[in-house]
Amino acid sequence: MVGKHLDSVATISLDYEHWDHKPSTTLQYKGQCDKYGNPKTEVRVLGSRLGTETTEVTPRKLAKAIVQGRTWSPFVFDVCPDWKRRRRVEGLFHSCQVLGVDYDDGDSMEEIITQASQLGIKFNILHHSFSSTPEHPKFRGIIFLSEEITDLKKAKLLATGLAHSLGGDTSCVDTARMYFGSTPDSIVYLDNDIVTEVDELKKIADSVEAVKHVTSYTPVPKDHDPDWGTIEDQRKIWNKLTPGKRSFVKRKILGILREIEQFDGSNGGSRYECVWKRTSRIARMPETVGNVVREWVLERIGNNPYFDDWDKDADSIVRNAIAWSFDHSEPPV
Repeated sequence: MVGKHLDSVATISLDYEHWDHKPSTTLQYKGQCDKYGNPKTEVRVLGSRLGTETTEVTPRKLAKAIVQGRTWSPFVFDVCPDWKRRRRVEGLFHSCQVLGVDYDDGDSMEEIITQASQLGIKFNILHHSFSSTPEHPKFRGIIFLSEEITDLKKAKLLATGLAHSLGGDTSCVDTARMYFGSTPDSIVYLDNDIVTEVDELKKIADSVEAVKHVTSYTPVPKDHDPDWGTIEDQRKIWNKLTPGKRSFVKRKILGILREIEQFDGSNGGSRYECVWKRTSRIARMPETVGNVVREWVLERIGNNPYFDDWDKDADSIVRNAIAWSFDHSEPPV
């Protein structure tokens, strides 16, 4: 499975910031707050930013970034038409040529390498994670592929097959995954030259029936997520606005919703484009919360007979449009 390649270079998403600790889901990031005044956490800000910039790396260059504590993703994403920049969302997947496997169950380095070698897999990089300890080691194994993968389904299949065949963490296989860097002494193995043949990796994925474990991406709003919010959160936002501003914001929102309700395609554009763009416009407004926007939009779609024979999943499209709009709010109106 492992072949020699004189130019083991791949394009990845790589963040610029160096960390000396694992980014936290609770610690505030540089005093930043969301539209409710709640602290934005390190992971939330980092997760929103990652994917914007890409870079070409060899295994050696990636190892250097890892020991600098830089966050990265094996996956490259397309430019979001609304945001005008790359966005780390599975639906915008462009390509990948690197895959990673996490080992969080305390396996030893020798056990990990032996199991991989039995399948003909040799890691380019094996390193300790930020949270690894002598009592409970945690590792990440990284392989460079012999060719770039541009098909999302194939990328998901290979990532899933790799994790299941090697006994890694099978919950860490989505194609919008981000990986944290680690400490300066975290690298335990590095091979800058080898690549893993994609065809052989596909055979391994088939042998563990990886296709049965591949899941599709559907953002699921949660009432406790700050961005999605509840109807009560929406009321609190309204109540903080002056009467004049509240009236202005509501008129703006109703105008956009009316465009969905009255859309008939006569002026060009598809139903998908109509729903996506207008949902995103409302969701980017700091005076709205996701769950309420979703209800507003779905109600207008239901009121418009032009959508009666629509063969798309309206709820999924609306949820995706809202999810993509987080952390890209418009200035207050």
